[in-house]
Amino acid sequence: MNPIQQRLQTCLDGTDPNLIAKLPAGYAVLFDHQPAPIAGWCMLLPHFDDPAINDGRDPAAGQLNDLTPDARTAFLASLTTLGDALLRATDCEHVNYLILCNQAPALHAHAVPRFAQEDPAPRLADPFVAYPVRPDTRLPDPERDDLIARLRAAF
Repeated sequence: MNPIQQRLQTCLDGTDPNLIAKLPAGYAVLFDHQPAPIAGWCMLLPHFDDPAINDGRDPAAGQLNDLTPDARTAFLASLTTLGDALLRATDCEHVNYLILCNQAPALHAHAVPRFAQEDPAPRLADPFVAYPVRPDTRLPDPERDDLIARLRAAF
């Protein structure tokens, strides 16, 4: 099982402490990496309950192109819904959307809030380049819980 499938399983089990919401095409979770300038970084992990858009293929095993047209539409609509919640919950200026699937080769998407007060150089860069993933960028539990509560309220 790859890391995305493992994370999806924690959502399905109800044990993921970063779970924000179940959306029509997956689970919105707070990304473990939360650099202060862009706090609110989220991921959408695909999961389709609706048999009309789930043709039996495991969405966590592939890429966006592996989905049926209806599943693609549902996934991207859920990603946009997550972005709308980010805009409301964080007062960010805009949201970056990333579907890379390079290091974790399974479909998932990132929604990254970007703020006017970010330093100019990192603000224009890919968030993974501007803010490398490090263990010291995890939010303390009370801050994480507050952010998750604000995101849940924004849905």
